[in-house]
Amino acid sequence: MIAVVGADTDVGGRVVRRLAADLPGGSVVGLPMAGASLPESCQTVVLAAYGDHDALARRRRSAVGGLGDLLEQASARGVDQVVLVSSAMVYGAWPNNPVPLTEEALLRPDHEFAYARQLAVAELLVDSWRLGKPGRRVAVLRPAPAMAADGTSSVVRALAAG
Repeated sequence: MIAVVGADTDVGGRVVRRLAADLPGGSVVGLPMAGASLPESCQTVVLAAYGDHDALARRRRSAVGGLGDLLEQASARGVDQVVLVSSAMVYGAWPNNPVPLTEEALLRPDHEFAYARQLAVAELLVDSWRLGKPGRRVAVLRPAPAMAADGTSSVVRALAAG
């Protein structure tokens, strides 16, 4: 079973719909961003809410809020896979960043951008969870910000205005 945390956000809702369309009935469960309790039979956790800046801002939540508890639940239930939706903002917009920017680049978020700093911490927490037991796997997704007809994030609107 795949548990998608943040099914009540734009990003999480889309992930649940796509997975449910591709997988047999009952193998995907959508959970709210706050107070999520992972199902006992969960094998994979998708942390979709952490990459949704607007959903976090509306709820006045940090991108690391509740993450430690979810990772503890994952450990207790024997989860062996976690997918974290993050952002390329964890690399920061530094003139000395390598080009092209690859996975080997250091996480150096802009010190004045709290959301990027929080996502960098979230990535470190998830990686620490992975290292806590052999066989655990983590995928960190850093989607590019995109404009969409059905909703554009405040981060994208700010970039477009610039």
